[in-house]
Amino acid sequence: MTTENQTELLKTLQETYPDNSITAEDVNNVDPVLGREFFKKCIVAVIFASVIMVVYIGFRFRKIGGASAGIVAVIALLHDILISFGIFVLLGFPINDNFIAVVLTILGYSINASIIVFDRVRENLRTARREDFASVAERSVWQTMGRTINTTLTTLFTIGMVFILGVPSLKQFTLPLIVGILAGGWSSVLLSCSLWNVFRKKFRKKRI
Repeated sequence: MTTENQTELLKTLQETYPDNSITAEDVNNVDPVLGREFFKKCIVAVIFASVIMVVYIGFRFRKIGGASAGIVAVIALLHDILISFGIFVLLGFPINDNFIAVVLTILGYSINASIIVFDRVRENLRTARREDFASVAERSVWQTMGRTINTTLTTLFTIGMVFILGVPSLKQFTLPLIVGILAGGWSSVLLSCSLWNVFRKKFRKKRI
């Protein structure tokens, strides 16, 4: 129904049944134009957040190739977002403010997990002698594995309760978020450092 039809229907009902106090509590519009507008806003938000993350990570890890670390972190984030987007599409969830909230939440969660691993790599490189970067990265991943698993499980337990006990509208938010958090935990420990090692080998002459 168009907005005009909704307004006309509500007015007709109020005039026909004046004693029933009929009001419109909530109106949802699934117009594809609105979906495209939300999707554009989401893309802008992701790009803006990604740029800030690359700058921040590049500065924080500048002594060990911070620019490459920032690029790798953003690639891992895109991996997580695409998986969450796939869940929205497969389950037929609308691309609305829930989708934007899920994406931004995953961005914050996943980048934090990646920075924890990168920070351990930096600390281990300070004491490494003849150990190559790949070995240091692998050791750092194993050292942070317990923390990542515990944090992920604790977060999933809380969100899982919301999914089980929540209303249907909350389930459209929590289910893709659960999948995104699982993807973020996987990518932060198994994808980011591996890609960082590849970037360092490929562009070591350019010092990024």
